[in-house]
Amino acid sequence: MSIDACFWLNNPASDGDPMAEPSDAGGAIAPPGSMDCIEAAFVLTARSDHLGVSCDYERLAALVSTDPSRWIGVAGIDPGTPSAMDDLARCLEIGMRGVCVSPADQNCRPTSDAFLEVMEWCAARSMPVWVQNPRLGEARSVLEFASPALLDEAARTIPELRMVVGDLGVVHLDELCCLIAKHPRVFAEISAIVRHARRAPRVLVEAMERGVMHKLLFGSGYPHVSPEAAIERLYGAGSFTGGVGVAGGGVAVPREQVRAIVERDTLELLGIEMIPEPRTPVGIGGTK
Repeated sequence: MSIDACFWLNNPASDGDPMAEPSDAGGAIAPPGSMDCIEAAFVLTARSDHLGVSCDYERLAALVSTDPSRWIGVAGIDPGTPSAMDDLARCLEIGMRGVCVSPADQNCRPTSDAFLEVMEWCAARSMPVWVQNPRLGEARSVLEFASPALLDEAARTIPELRMVVGDLGVVHLDELCCLIAKHPRVFAEISAIVRHARRAPRVLVEAMERGVMHKLLFGSGYPHVSPEAAIERLYGAGSFTGGVGVAGGGVAVPREQVRAIVERDTLELLGIEMIPEPRTPVGIGGTK
C-alpha cells in the first residue's frame, strides 16, 4: 500500500483545476476503485489572494472528519495576506495536519519575512509544509518565485522544518535535486512527472544519478491522475529506455528504486501519526 502525498481536494465541476472554486461540497472525490491502492492521502488545498483564489477550510475539514484514518488535511495558506497567522491558528484548531503554500502563484518571495514567519510557525508545531504552484502557467504567476533555490534559506535557518516540494521537473530540476540532497527534512513529490510521459524518465534518471531517489515521495496529483494510474505510469517511466537524445538517455531506473517511491513511509518521514479509525466509503459525507 502507498501514501499519496499530493491529492487535491476538488470537484468534478472544476474541470481538473485544483485551485478552482468548488461548486458543491458533496459527492465522491475519486472514481470507484481508484483508491484501493493507497492507504492514506494528504489532501491539499491552495490559496492565492494574488490570483483571487480562496480556500474552503471547512470543506476540507468536513472531508477529513469522514475518515481521519485515511484523509490528512493540508490547508492552503497565503503568507502575504494580513490574515495569514489567524488562518494558521484556525486550521490548527479544526484539525489540519499540514500547510500548503504557493509562492509563485501568491506573488510571495520565499525569502520574505512573511513567508519565513509561516515556516517558523509550522516548524514549531511539527506541521509539514507543501510548496506547490498549481497555476504556474498563468501569466500573473511569478516564475522567479518558483525557484527551489529560494527555499534554501527556510530549510537552512529552520532545520526542524519539514518541506515537500512539488513542480518536480517543471522548473529548475538541478536546483531541486540539490535542495533535497542537502537538507534531511526536505523532500519532493512526483505528481508533476506522472502527468507527462516524456518528462518522467528524464527526471527519474536525473534523481538516480544525483543520489536523491530516497527523497522522492509518491503523489498522484489527483484529480489530474488517479493514484492507481499514477503508480502504473511511474513503473512504466522507470522501465523506459530510449536511444541517444531520447528522454532517459537509454538508462532504465531499477525497479526496486521505483517500488521504494511507491511504498515509502511518507507518514514517518513527515512526522505524521494517523488516527486509528475504521475505514469509511471513499467520498464526502460517506457517499460511494
